[in-house]
Amino acid sequence: MKIKYESVTGEILEFEVPNDVAEVCIKIENSTRKQDRKETRRHISLSSLEERGVEVSENTDIENHIIEVQKTEQLQEALKMLLPEQQELIFKVFFCEKSITEIAKEEGVTKSAICSRLNTIYRKLKEIMF
Repeated sequence: MKIKYESVTGEILEFEVPNDVAEVCIKIENSTRKQDRKETRRHISLSSLEERGVEVSENTDIENHIIEVQKTEQLQEALKMLLPEQQELIFKVFFCEKSITEIAKEEGVTKSAICSRLNTIYRKLKEIMF
């Protein structure tokens, strides 16, 4: 199997290697790529903040803002892991600002059933996030 190697200078070299060696090289490359992606997610540059519309000045508490951005991203990822019905319930409660009573009437169930569903969702989110 042939593998390609790009040197620091940008030169691309191609080598013929046994399949088992190629598999190891591919695993190492994938692992490195994943690690780089993890590291990139943890660091936010000032220019990327400005691109998002955040005004950065000497008085800006960048650390707290970055923590808030990371928490928001983490919550968004956790919400994606919920079942569609659970996502819909969260949407109704927090984005449509519907009361538990309204949701219970819409779905033809008791208030306690909706509260129980919400408690299940909250527990699941805590498990995912912490």
